[in-house]
Amino acid sequence: MLLVEVTRKWKAIGWMTAVWMLCGVMVRAEAPQTTLPPQQQTGAPARVALLDDALPGHDRTANTRLAEALLSKGFEVARLTADQLLAPETLSAQSFCVLILPHCASLPAETVNAVDRLAREGVHTICIGGPLVDRALWRVDGCWLDATGRAALVERVEPTYRPFEIKAGMDLKAWRRVRSGRDENSTFVLVPEGPGGTVCLRLDIERLQGWEVRHSPEVSKLFGDGDDMITLLAKSDTPMAQLAVEIIERDGSRWIAVSELTNTWRRVGLPLAAFRYWRDSVTKEKRGGKGDRLRAAQAVRICFGMSASHTPAMVGGAHTVWLADVGSARDPLAAANLALPPADLSLESLYPRYKTHVVTGEVSVAGMSCRDVVCAIPRTRGEGYKRGAKWRFVTLAEARRPDGMTGGACEWLLLNSHSNRAGSVFAGFGYCDPSVWSTPPVLARVVAAIENVTRGTLIETAGPEQFAYWPGEPVTFGASLRHFGASPREVTVTFSVERDGRTVWRTPVSRMLSRGATVIETTWQPPAESAEYRYRITLLDGKYEETVSQTFAVLDPAPDPHDAFITVRDGNFWLKGERWYPVGMNFWPLYVSGMDHADYWAGWLRDPFYAPEEVERDLIHLADLGVNMVSIQTPPQREYRNLLDFLRRCRRHGIYVNLFMGQASPLAFKEAELKGYLEAARLPGNATVFAYDTIWEPGNHVFKNDAARARWDGAWRDWIDERYGSLARAERDWGVKARRDADGRAISPPDAWFREDGAWRVQMAAYRRFMDTLTSRLWGKAHRRLRELDPNHLISFRQGNTLPYDFALSGPVKHIDFICPEGYAIPDTDEGEDAIGFITRYTAFTTGGKPVVWSEFGLNVWDDVRMTQSAAAIERQGRYSERFYRTGLAAGAVSTVPWWWVGGYRVGERSDYGVIGPDRVERPAARLIRTYAPRFKTAREPVTPTEWFVFDRDAHAGGYWRAAFHEGAAAYRAARQAGHMLGVRSPGSGLSQAEALGLAVGNVPCDGTNPPKYLDAEFTRMQIRDAEGVWREAENGAVVLVASDQPVRARIVVGNTQVATWRADDRQHAVTLRLRDKAGVRTLARHGLPLGCDGRPADVPYLADADFGEIDLFQTEEVLANPLAFRCGTGILPVFHGRDAHATRGLARVSEGKTTPLPVELAVQMEVAHHPPIPFGEVRTFTLKAKDNE
Repeated sequence: MLLVEVTRKWKAIGWMTAVWMLCGVMVRAEAPQTTLPPQQQTGAPARVALLDDALPGHDRTANTRLAEALLSKGFEVARLTADQLLAPETLSAQSFCVLILPHCASLPAETVNAVDRLAREGVHTICIGGPLVDRALWRVDGCWLDATGRAALVERVEPTYRPFEIKAGMDLKAWRRVRSGRDENSTFVLVPEGPGGTVCLRLDIERLQGWEVRHSPEVSKLFGDGDDMITLLAKSDTPMAQLAVEIIERDGSRWIAVSELTNTWRRVGLPLAAFRYWRDSVTKEKRGGKGDRLRAAQAVRICFGMSASHTPAMVGGAHTVWLADVGSARDPLAAANLALPPADLSLESLYPRYKTHVVTGEVSVAGMSCRDVVCAIPRTRGEGYKRGAKWRFVTLAEARRPDGMTGGACEWLLLNSHSNRAGSVFAGFGYCDPSVWSTPPVLARVVAAIENVTRGTLIETAGPEQFAYWPGEPVTFGASLRHFGASPREVTVTFSVERDGRTVWRTPVSRMLSRGATVIETTWQPPAESAEYRYRITLLDGKYEETVSQTFAVLDPAPDPHDAFITVRDGNFWLKGERWYPVGMNFWPLYVSGMDHADYWAGWLRDPFYAPEEVERDLIHLADLGVNMVSIQTPPQREYRNLLDFLRRCRRHGIYVNLFMGQASPLAFKEAELKGYLEAARLPGNATVFAYDTIWEPGNHVFKNDAARARWDGAWRDWIDERYGSLARAERDWGVKARRDADGRAISPPDAWFREDGAWRVQMAAYRRFMDTLTSRLWGKAHRRLRELDPNHLISFRQGNTLPYDFALSGPVKHIDFICPEGYAIPDTDEGEDAIGFITRYTAFTTGGKPVVWSEFGLNVWDDVRMTQSAAAIERQGRYSERFYRTGLAAGAVSTVPWWWVGGYRVGERSDYGVIGPDRVERPAARLIRTYAPRFKTAREPVTPTEWFVFDRDAHAGGYWRAAFHEGAAAYRAARQAGHMLGVRSPGSGLSQAEALGLAVGNVPCDGTNPPKYLDAEFTRMQIRDAEGVWREAENGAVVLVASDQPVRARIVVGNTQVATWRADDRQHAVTLRLRDKAGVRTLARHGLPLGCDGRPADVPYLADADFGEIDLFQTEEVLANPLAFRCGTGILPVFHGRDAHATRGLARVSEGKTTPLPVELAVQMEVAHHPPIPFGEVRTFTLKAKDNE
């Protein structure tokens, strides 16, 4: 049962004579009164404009029946021609209050501008049929031209300028191939297969996966003077195909259009307006904004090809395209003013077509049988009060399929509220067949809707200010009412609250309404205990009754018990002592489909866009599929109560929430905001939250290109100094020079080095180690603080794509509870499936066996040319998704989380990755969840490798990206074919520190002045107790004031971030924590690895910590020599020998009263005893100063 009820009843009722004042009530006008058309001000009948012209497909007999129905209810009806429809002097708010557009799909292209103008004036629009202007018309020489006729005009236009001639001997070597890095064959040749046997270009693509494009050489100008259209001859090897045509400007801006081809030669014309800016252009920070367009005079290169982003219908197949006679010309459509309907204009619930969807086949509507109806995608339904909702969507009738499931709202009304169209209404009756919509029952509903928006009153919003309250908080209810009639009318609004079906509070309020918006407000104090309530707010205006109803809750403030939280151990998630397996979904509610970018991008949990009824429908559906976890984003703190309402709804359905918490981003940690949010929402005590997702796809952007890496160039130089001592020493290892900036300072390697192997391999190995070191430090610092603020929840982040510059699968792995790879870089091939298997096994290795959750994957099914879903792509989406379910499960992944729930057009991104259609029909990708959810939820042990792939990341400059799609994928495939399960390990896996000393990063000899390949360390904690007794983190460059007459106390934890194990029993090659004078090489103190709590030497394996506990930072030789000094959680090296032993004497406060001279600048680092000693890992440098005792 849905949690919002909207009831609409027409009946004769008497005026309410009593007003029950159970608590204070406030009434006020909220919006200015709308100026009435002159005919309404004088009391004349409301005038309705009805389009009634001999347009293609229009049924004027049905129009007559509609006009008669309106006349019978006292409306004055003016029948307009198409020319009058577009004439502001004829059609305006001064003359009409309602515009009716029958057969609204077949209308002049300019109609949408007219509807927009009228809505701003306060005129309501009623559309019948649809989608609006879907088959646009243009008048040419007194006749109406449709899209086919319009295209025919373009096909007759030959080039007036040709930037190059396609002929025998043409130099195709100058044409550059750009592809997505796969090894598929593709040819681009000259052949005598053009029209009439002429020479043409032929592009053969063996199997399209990512993108396959051919770039022309640069030309001085691509367009002729004054030309504004590209024209070419083209054909494909199939009856229906698509070709992406890209134009590149001199500044690098990329503009892409898509043309449809057939298997016969025809001319394609692409005007400037058809080319859209591509977001991956080098100018993306400067170009592509609103109003920007392709500049013909700056165009220097043309490209032809196909891609998953622009021609998704072509992905997975083999294709051949022939091209001839490429050039430019004047656009005949622009010259004749035959522009397409504006693509950037939005009329919510009407236009563009992606704001609606068509339910095909037979449906039942209010007991009537019909076919192929247009339904609007719902929006917020007026629930709540003072929430800034832009609209109120009202379902007037639903289309029911033969199985009883709803297909959507085929009769609807949308009241515009907070916008420059406030007070206007868009209504739709989605029957394309005039014999259906002109029947008496449908006409009666059309006329009733028109009566209500001209003479009646509608609720704009009604409900409480919030949907989640804490005990003791009062609940403010309100109702914003919009009266449309010319005369004032008395209405009664009844506020009531129910608990468990019983009314616990009720108050009716009567009010005389004038035209415009009026607000009625009241307050109720609920009991202190937690409970769920249902409110009902009912409007009665003498003829019309309308109710808005919704649930809200007083929350339980007590934190959930400890065993209610999900934990992780042994490669599994656990809940209440049992393994728990998330079957996930990246969730936004279905009602955001087709929503304008500025609206949905703000976040569906924002006050104006949170629609609990629609969310509840989605949660019911998700739970029915078998989903028990959703990934979402947080709203701003001021709107956190929407999140709490969502969490309580999820809890009711057994769904846990992976919560993106951007305030905890390791790259932009905002502690005050994070702490404030956690405290306000009381999230640390809410066990419905499964985990925090702290940063979105950093692998896609942190090291993406020179501009991104420039942010880290200073850290790169510091790392070189820390690990090599100097750049000159590093370059001796690398064998190639580092790139320099204008000041001669080292900067990151170039983009190509991340993909291609070469002499730079050792330097790339060093840079990849730096990427790991940097991100591990950043993630560690952020996640440790988040755990301090909330110790109850797991923490991770979503990787992004597996790309040449990715780091997410190896860098921050110590500081996450589970790992979340994404799958967009993986092609829809068997080799791609092998990559899924390898990445799953590789991340099991890099994380030390932590759970693997494939956090995003999917395919775009949107056809950007036809502006609708591609049936073939939907089927392919299902097959592609099954690769992740099948191989992820086999390779040991514990969860899959596809992107995303919402089917339909995503504005801005121009995509559709949804697994559910906007009509709520489950696509194959959703039906897979029903199949695989039980399998994923079945308890199982982590997979056990039976065959090993030894992976040396330093062996190729491409790192693990290279292996994932080549050697690693092949190894996984071979293992599975042989009946084995692949395991991944490093050549250093299982080595001790002594065995790991031979190699440095890049597979060069290790000599103590370069970073060991299999040894690395970072400080998890380095705290000094200052003179006031406060523990201070000794960050690099810190100055800590300590008492001059007391031992310096420290808390130190060091993490092992490489694969070699620090063996505690190897005295000859002991791993120690060395303190030295930063200015020189004097050792001031050493601390050996701590013993375990059992008193035995404790090894420190990969990703584990050496916790030294609380110790005296400086130790004397006498104390160090005492084996009895070892205690659980602390550690010292029992014996010092040689120079270091004498260097420490007298430098620390000890029992004999000796002291360390202060101030002293220290450098602290791990080291392996060797000849020479081998330092490794992070160096922490800070200064200790004595505080004067006064």
